Amino acid sequence: MTKNVLIIGGNSDIARNLADNLIKKKFVVILVLNKKKNLLSNDINYNIFYNDITDFAKTKKLLFKLKKIYKNINYTVINSAIIDKKKNPYSIKSSREVFELNLFANLNITLLLLKVFQNSLKKIIHISSDASIYGS
Repeated sequence: MTKNVLIIGGNSDIARNLADNLIKKKFVVILVLNKKKNLLSNDINYNIFYNDITDFAKTKKLLFKLKKIYKNINYTVINSAIIDKKKNPYSIKSSREVFELNLFANLNITLLLLKVFQNSLKKIIHISSDASIYGS
């Protein structure tokens, strides 16, 4: 039986290498990318969907679309995060943007995944960095 892996935040080197390795091991890899850039290899057939996970309504629609297409998601890797690269570390606006993605959007998609794929989802892995400890 095929195993489906959903990688959210697939524009990083970590996600690309993970996807490449999983495809070699015969997993079906489904990537959710933000439209900003695509760092993926052109020679591998990825299953790509574009979505900004901070848009909760669109994210919910996407997960139901994935449920219709793939039926099951067995594993999910949530690799979506940003750091505040602005020069003003005390900016409320930039802090809001960081929290919106790193906390609220990731929590929202985790809860939706548990609901939509409750019968097949075995593991959700959140990838983070030490930027929260040491800053950007």
